Amino acid sequence: MSSSCLTLMSETTCFVYKIPKLSSAQQGHRAELWDLAKVAVENTLLTVITEGTNYRTLNINIYQKTSDKKNLVAVCTFNLYDTRDKKLDFFVEEVVDSSRYFVLRLVDQKRNNRHAQIGTGFRERDEAIQFKESLYGYVSGIRREIQAEEMKESSSVANADVVDRTSTSIEKDDLSAAATISKLSLKEGEKIHVEVKGSSRRRTRTSKGKVECNGVLPLLRPPPSASRDRKDTWESDEYKNDKVEKTGAPEELESRETADDNDDDDDDDVLRMLYD
Repeated sequence: MSSSCLTLMSETTCFVYKIPKLSSAQQGHRAELWDLAKVAVENTLLTVITEGTNYRTLNINIYQKTSDKKNLVAVCTFNLYDTRDKKLDFFVEEVVDSSRYFVLRLVDQKRNNRHAQIGTGFRERDEAIQFKESLYGYVSGIRREIQAEEMKESSSVANADVVDRTSTSIEKDDLSAAATISKLSLKEGEKIHVEVKGSSRRRTRTSKGKVECNGVLPLLRPPPSASRDRKDTWESDEYKNDKVEKTGAPEELESRETADDNDDDDDDDVLRMLYD
């Protein structure tokens, strides 16, 4: 923040006039009513200087030159940054009939801020243009500073609003998550029954003796291997041979039974011979 001075317009010869009060019927000040041939202060110089914090204060100084020095005779000072309800034309007003004459508002701070209006003009049009450009440059600087501060404030408010909304959203999410967790958690004494699909194989027997499976095919007995088939065949043949050996064929059984009967008869004969 700067507190130095910046000269916007150097010393330039100007004219100072006493002006009549503006009537209610007039639309603005007119230089032709000032009696331009009658100058209030002769040998005057005008400077435009900004000073103070960020050059917010503008001073239009009017000096009277003497042989060895210059005396300050009038000051038009204002600060548009602090008095934002007032515009430039409240302090410096252009006349309606010329581009080289202006009305300055003076404030006497030593006498209870009494104010007065004086007229001033320049000999050359270029000097008047330079005077207006210095004023417009000051106004543009004040306007940019105000806009920058407003944008900064609005950005801060927007960021704070975003932070508040984000915090509120996070708090709501935390509460929602906590509520969900509390709903999913088991209370004391509660149990969870889990049924895994495809792990149970239930069978029901029908009236015809068939077994029905609930979506699961029953396990079938695997086919016998070749070695077992040979073994079973060998055991079967051996059993048959043994049976034949023990029992014999049917014709052989009949002959054996006949022979046995003959033997029995022979034995009976022998017994009768012995006991007779």
